Amino acid sequence: MTRRTETELVSGIAAPAPRNGITTPLVLVIALADVMRADLPGFASAAAPSEAACGDRRGCVEGVVGDGIAMYRFASLDLARQSVSHGDADVYRSDRLVLELDEGLTADERLLLVQNVEGTWTGSSD
Repeated sequence: MTRRTETELVSGIAAPAPRNGITTPLVLVIALADVMRADLPGFASAAAPSEAACGDRRGCVEGVVGDGIAMYRFASLDLARQSVSHGDADVYRSDRLVLELDEGLTADERLLLVQNVEGTWTGSSD
């Protein structure tokens, strides 16, 4: 016997069809491997994302450090917001993803990195 699951869109995210009148949306999780590419500035020789790359960043789930760029994914939106408000690095935050950018990156390289992150996914309105 094959089990078939019907889905519907809930706020743009596929979710199981309601059971007993209750709909539970699926949670979309983007990992750093979904965002980083070797052709992006700074990631050509970067190691694979890991929890160890987070260092002592509170709430960091995984990180990757490249040449002139570091990218971190946090467990919650609040923790990502806190990381950018309490640090002194040049940062860009998109939902739970935080980019730390070195001074040596050009404006075009920064734009390409930000466009890649935003083009992959963003789940918050700010």
